Amino acid sequence: MIVTEKKLDETDKKIIAKAADGQTIKEIGRDMAISPHTVSIRIREMKKWFECKSLAQLVSKLSKLSE
Repeated sequence: MIVTEKKLDETDKKIIAKAADGQTIKEIGRDMAISPHTVSIRIREMKKWFECKSLAQLVSKLSKLSE
């Protein structure tokens, strides 16, 4: 799949927004009522889709795409 074809669902968008606000994986999981493990997996998948090595790079790239 070409990265530009990948659309983030609402959960992915919320995870990225909370990460951009500085929340930890545990805090994101607690706030969203999902397992921190699930948060980690979704972040890992998004990093793969957008070819990012870190969460900070992913947040930066996605913020530029939404401008």
